[in-house]
Amino acid sequence: MILQNKLSAIFSILLLSTYLTGCVRAILPTSETELTTNARVVSTEVELDIVSSYANLKKYMSKCLEYRSQNGYQVIDANLDREQNKAYFIGKSNFDTYTFKVLLESVGNEQTKITYFSPKKKIGFSESNPQKTLDKLKDFSLYDGKAVCKF
Repeated sequence: MILQNKLSAIFSILLLSTYLTGCVRAILPTSETELTTNARVVSTEVELDIVSSYANLKKYMSKCLEYRSQNGYQVIDANLDREQNKAYFIGKSNFDTYTFKVLLESVGNEQTKITYFSPKKKIGFSESNPQKTLDKLKDFSLYDGKAVCKF
């Protein structure tokens, strides 16, 4: 009897975790291509070179957006390509899902275009105001001080 209860409890936990994994993967994009093609896109330009913008945003993202806890995680994949004058940040979360993408492109000697891709969730609510997030990213791309999460 006790063995049967333990087996049914273990089976229930496995079934629930599989169900939750499926739910999360049904809500958020599961590939970078899916994220960029089905996203709400906003962009702006800053008067700073791409390398400095990338360095400033990287400090902010590593301190304020990356986390790990017992309930989940978010990591930021960052890359700067000096030859093509492009850089990107991609937020990855639980169950191989993508939470955002930020693309930096040089549009002049001291000018950088910041494009923010906010995923349209398949089920549920999307981010209510991606422009507000872009404005925050713009502020932090220009901020060359100690890494902080709020001004």
